[in-house]
Amino acid sequence: MKLFIEKLVKNKGIFKIANPLCFCVKLFKMKLRNLNKIRIIKKIKM
Repeated sequence: MKLFIEKLVKNKGIFKIANPLCFCVKLFKMKLRNLNKIRIIKKIKM
């Protein structure tokens, strides 16, 4: 995630052009996927 943020800082031009809302949706989807992965891992461990 840290690397991803560093890339964003480097690509500020692209970031400004990109729709901030679209970016937020992408982040939200990534977080949801990570939560689902954690839940699946917990189920497997139990």
